[in-house]
Amino acid sequence: MASLTEPPKKILFSYGEKNYQATVKKNSCLFKKHFCCFIDILGTSNAVMYQKDQEFIDEFYAVLDICSQIQKDKGNYISIKTFSDNICISTPVPEDEDEAKIEFFEFLKLISLFQLMIVYTTGTLLRGGVTAGELFVDDNIIWGKAIVDAVAAEKNSKFPRIMINEEYCCRYISDKTAPLVIKDPHDHKKFINFLCWIKEENNQDLNRFHDCLKKQITYLSNENYEKIFWTCEYYNYVAKHFNRSDLVISASINIDGKDYKID
Repeated sequence: MASLTEPPKKILFSYGEKNYQATVKKNSCLFKKHFCCFIDILGTSNAVMYQKDQEFIDEFYAVLDICSQIQKDKGNYISIKTFSDNICISTPVPEDEDEAKIEFFEFLKLISLFQLMIVYTTGTLLRGGVTAGELFVDDNIIWGKAIVDAVAAEKNSKFPRIMINEEYCCRYISDKTAPLVIKDPHDHKKFINFLCWIKEENNQDLNRFHDCLKKQITYLSNENYEKIFWTCEYYNYVAKHFNRSDLVISASINIDGKDYKID
């Protein structure tokens, strides 16, 4: 028995002397489960305001170039999107749970190395969120619940850390992933331990982050002291782990007659 089918919908648009058209294809943008990370680069607004952004964007672009090289080596299935001081990194979640755990480790590893490169290259801190959920990604668009949840996790992160949304990602954390994910002793939220790549025999890496934080402390203010103090606590935790008490950072600030300090 013959049946009638609805003709495909077309969008027509005239611009200047030319006519343009596109066909609306049903299910052309299929959602698929992805690991998704949304990152905010902190402090870049000030760089733009004070016209110090040229050096930063040159260095930032070089870091992205390294990530793109890694992306190609991984087979181009890792998507890296940037807009101003925001970055979105995503990759499909394998259907097999054991493979998904391995991929989650590789995903966090890339993000942590990116975080480390940004800190070492530009001296800039990052805040972000990692989640898993439905997403559509191509060359033109990124859309879906996963990016919405990742943005929410970034906002809830508060401090310069990339927080793990445990509701959606806990099942993918394995023994292999464990060193990359640690829990904040204050609010018990899990975040990416990007300093886990520092090796005891390589004090140069520890010294570089030490110098970066000492520079950040020179800009200590009522508005940013919580973020800088939190980062100093995290760094001091790592320095003490390597028995480098000589590199432990101390800082203090007085706000409305009350002293706040870190040591």
